[in-house]
Amino acid sequence: MVDLALIKPRLMGPNFKRLLKSLSLTKWRVSKDCNITYRTLINWQAGKTTPSDELAIRVGKYLGIIGSTEQEIMEIKKQMKELQDRIERLSK
Repeated sequence: MVDLALIKPRLMGPNFKRLLKSLSLTKWRVSKDCNITYRTLINWQAGKTTPSDELAIRVGKYLGIIGSTEQEIMEIKKQMKELQDRIERLSK
C-alpha cells in the first residue's frame, strides 16, 4: 500500500520543484497530462494546499514515485466503496 505521508511531501514546496526539474518536466505539462489545474500545482509548490489522496496518487504515478499496483489498489477500493454505497441506497 502507498504511504501517502511519504509521497505528499515530495509533491509540495521546494521538493516538488526539484522533482520536476530532475525529470525535466514543467507544471504545465504535469497539469495537462494528469488532468489537474495548473493553479493546483502552483499552490502545492507554494505550500498553500496539500494534494488530496487521489491527486497525490495520480501525480505520483505519473512522476514515477508510485508504482501502478498501488494505483490499481486505490481504484479498486474506490469502486468497492461506490458499490457498497449504491447497495446501501438500494436496500433502503
